Amino acid sequence: MKTLFAAAAAAAMLVAAPAFAGEVSTYGNLTFNTLNTGGLNLQSLGGRFGVRGQYLGAEAEGSFGISEEDYGGAQVKLSNQYGVYAVAFLPSGDDVDFFVRGGYGHAEVDVSAGGGSVTASDSMWSAGVGGQWFSQGGKNGVRFDVTHSWWDAGGDSDTISIAYVRKFGGK
Repeated sequence: MKTLFAAAAAAAMLVAAPAFAGEVSTYGNLTFNTLNTGGLNLQSLGGRFGVRGQYLGAEAEGSFGISEEDYGGAQVKLSNQYGVYAVAFLPSGDDVDFFVRGGYGHAEVDVSAGGGSVTASDSMWSAGVGGQWFSQGGKNGVRFDVTHSWWDAGGDSDTISIAYVRKFGGK
């Protein structure tokens, strides 16, 4: 499933690239995320890879959990999360971008209690908003975003992310 998901994300980015307005560039993020859902705050580290034109882009992301939280006597940890997003950018000067993004993803959570453990997984639709600032020269930057997710099994969550951004080629 993960391999199929990654292949579909890569194919979507390559097929969509010619439709982007203006010069096409790529970027990568190293992210710290906090997922909040129903009283749980699960932290993760991850990365994103994207392609973009002046106003439109696509990105794939993945992360793995780095914290565990007690929930009703059980220990809960985000095992992994991944997704693909369409992104619309609003450049605001040479060094600042604002954006909205929407996409689909999947997550796995490990739950352990009383000597046993189980892994649960679910998929979700997500939408978010954020901004990024680049240093002079425009290759290195900082990104902040908030993404809301609607889980297929019910419920919702919010993820707050802060990231180091590196542009590769283009503007």
